[in-house]
Parts: sequence; C-alpha cells; structure tokens
Amino acid sequence: MRMYRRMGKLLVAVLLAVGLTGCSSFTTKLGNSVIGEGSGSGELISLQKESFKVEEFDEIYIKSSAMEIFVSRSTTDDAEVELLVDDTIKSRFTLETSIKSSKLNINVKEKEKKGNFINDTRGERKLNILLPDKVYDQLTINNNFGLVDVADLNVESVNISVDAGSIQLKSVTGEMNLEVDAGQIVVEGISLENDLTAKTDAGAIRIDLNESPESVEIKLVSDIGAVKSNLEGIDYSINSSNKKVGTVGSNGYRINATTSVGDIQVNVKQ
Repeated sequence: MRMYRRMGKLLVAVLLAVGLTGCSSFTTKLGNSVIGEGSGSGELISLQKESFKVEEFDEIYIKSSAMEIFVSRSTTDDAEVELLVDDTIKSRFTLETSIKSSKLNINVKEKEKKGNFINDTRGERKLNILLPDKVYDQLTINNNFGLVDVADLNVESVNISVDAGSIQLKSVTGEMNLEVDAGQIVVEGISLENDLTAKTDAGAIRIDLNESPESVEIKLVSDIGAVKSNLEGIDYSINSSNKKVGTVGSNGYRINATTSVGDIQVNVKQ
C-alpha cells in the first residue's frame, strides 16, 4: 500500500538525516504502537484460515502492506495460513491464497482509507503461517511495514524485504538475502552453510552463529555505527571500528552485512 511505502521512505530520510544509531528500537516501538498487540480498540479475531497439502508446493511467496508475519514449523502434515485482525478494522482486509506452478502464494490486501495515517491504520493484525517439516526451494516475503519472524525452517533460499520494521530469523537454514530500509535485522541459531547478505539503510544488524566457521569471508560495513565480531581466526584486510573485511580459511561462505546508520554484530554464541 502506498502510504506504508511512503512511511518507510520518510523514516529512512529522517533517521539518515540525524544519524540515529538507536533507530532500530524507535522503528520497533512505532510498529508496535500502530499494528502490534494492544494498538487497536477491539479484540483480535481470526478473519480467515486456509490449509494446503505440503506435497503440492515447494516455494512460498508472501506479500502484505502492514502486518506482523510469523512463519514457523507445523506439527501436522498440512500447511496452515491464518489471518488475525482487530475486529474494528476487519472489513479492510482480504486474504488471497493460491498454488500455481508448485508455489504457494499468500497475499494480504488492505483497503486504503483517507485521513490521519496513524489513527486510520491503527489496529493489531497478524499473519500466521505453519509449514510442515521439509526442505523448501524458496521463501520470499515482501512486507511494507511491520515484523517478519521466521523460525525452525529448512529452505534452500530465503529472500525477505521490509520497508519499515524488522526481520527476525531463528534456526533457519538456506542462503539468505535480507533487507530492511528502516529497522533491524536479527539472525540467530544458525550454522553458516550458505551465503548470508543483510542490508539496512537505517538500523542495526545482529548475526549470532552456533559455532565459529572453519572457513568464511566477511564484509561488515557501517557508515555511522560500530562493527564488532568475535569470530575466531580471522585474517583481516581491514579491521576498523566501522568496517571489517577478512577471511577464515579459504573458499568459505560469505557474510555480507552493510548499513548506512546502525551497529553491526557478528558473533558466535557463547
């Protein structure tokens, strides 16, 4: 939706202008106040729920304007998609789902309403997606405003973009391409078995690995912010407070994390 994209661009412009390294918490608080728990005046209800046979698809594509999106492993043999919204704004939302060419398509549409942006859009909304345990070819999520939380999934390729909000991944496998214009990226509980790219215009990036990789290439760059890493045995070609470039071993997977404003941390879980 155009107004959420405009809001994301406005946040980026403001945060870049002031060089606010604490912008991640600001964006998170804003998202919670507009679409998070307790943001609306009504009760959270299940608006629509769909189920799909897992053998019918290998890719997942999710699109929304302003949503808290949760993707996690199912305990059943079927995939489940459920849209929950504040009952005072339920008439504004439509959930469209389909399977085409082995791809599960999930699209949440929201009717745009004229008026004061914050007041007219306020209200909790969640998209819960449960996926049975298997290795999926690709997961793609595009969300203009809000949170994307993915946990306990095996995927060959993960591509997530958010205009304003945050991305949180935990115990997810696969090559990762993660991008947030204004907000933070957090990746936890992974072993580096694929390339990982994380980029923000204004927001922190934190990557926590289960163990120090035997071989890896890192490039961590923040224009305004601190860069830290506790990976073992790195041979640095650049090792400054806001830029670290180096390798461990040879022919390793790559960690590429960049931001204009914000701190970057790449650490091994202690």
